[in-house]
Amino acid sequence: MTEDETRTVLEIEAAKGDRYKHIYTDILEPFFNEKQQVLFDAFKTVNATDTDSLVAIKMQSTALESLQSEFETAIETGRMATHQLNATIEKDKENG
Repeated sequence: MTEDETRTVLEIEAAKGDRYKHIYTDILEPFFNEKQQVLFDAFKTVNATDTDSLVAIKMQSTALESLQSEFETAIETGRMATHQLNATIEKDKENG
């Protein structure tokens, strides 16, 4: 991969991470926090013998955690791409 191609990939990943971060911060983070609280409250009140409800709560919690993890991964990848892109730009400046 050429330096220009690498830079393009880094720019794309950095922009993607930034979009994910804004979506997560502005929309999803409050939703995740609220939904986790709702699930925890449901767990606290459900009868221990109500296995169907317990399984449903666990499945929702797992799905929520999986989605949250995907966003966190995309955000972190974007951060790393931004860091690498900035390092590349600094290197190019030093080399004139």
